[in-house]
Amino acid sequence: MAIKEVTITMALPYHLRPVELKGAAASIGYDGPDELGQPRDISETLFRQAVNAKYGQGMPRTESRLWAQIMEQFDKREPTLTLPGDQFRFLHELTDRYDFPASFSRWRWLLLDEMERAKKAAEADSQPEAKES
Repeated sequence: MAIKEVTITMALPYHLRPVELKGAAASIGYDGPDELGQPRDISETLFRQAVNAKYGQGMPRTESRLWAQIMEQFDKREPTLTLPGDQFRFLHELTDRYDFPASFSRWRWLLLDEMERAKKAAEADSQPEAKES
């Protein structure tokens, strides 16, 4: 059965050691203030990094529409990200396949584990209720 929507927790318990933040920021060319140090921002940065790496030379129409809708959700700055199934699959595939810089390794796996947890919860929610006889 198809998943209607998936809710991902964005503010995960990342280990935010200053040396890792500095290395991660440098690897993506980030030179802003301490915004990268917020757990919710780490999740968003990982998603953006994966999408930018895959589509650095441009994005096809369908993917562009999905990404625009996801960015609208990012702009709400909520602690969770609720996505329709197609948007979730798009982000999950990119996050899983992208070779992140080494400084992102722990964060990547924490985010992927959260995505798997959220996917399983959504699948369980979409299962039809068993009829009692």
